[in-house]
Amino acid sequence: MSGSIVHESEFRVRYYECDAYGHVNHANYLRYMQEAAFDASAAVGYDVGRYEAMGRLWLVRETDITYHRPLVYGDTLIVRTYVSDFRRVRSRRNYEMRLAGSDQPVATAATEWIFLDTANRRPVSI
Repeated sequence: MSGSIVHESEFRVRYYECDAYGHVNHANYLRYMQEAAFDASAAVGYDVGRYEAMGRLWLVRETDITYHRPLVYGDTLIVRTYVSDFRRVRSRRNYEMRLAGSDQPVATAATEWIFLDTANRRPVSI
């Protein structure tokens, strides 16, 4: 993580994000990660509008996630994210998720993003 810009986003778990057992549905962890990535990019001057003007977008290629404990309705989640690697057309972003007000880990993850040209949906150099 040396030299990486670290960004934190906060999310409150809403009732409709939970499954029949009262736990956050796994798809919502991915949504939190995606929103945190967009927030982090915007914080350094690359918001969605800028990418649209450039004719570029980021697309998730692969995500690895490890769950440490379930989230439930009313929990507040802190998603800490940073870019750990840039390659020609790819970027790897790491995520550390914990409960607000504690160091209790909820999940850890990494996503490989691919940089695409919006016109032809082909990878382009970052």
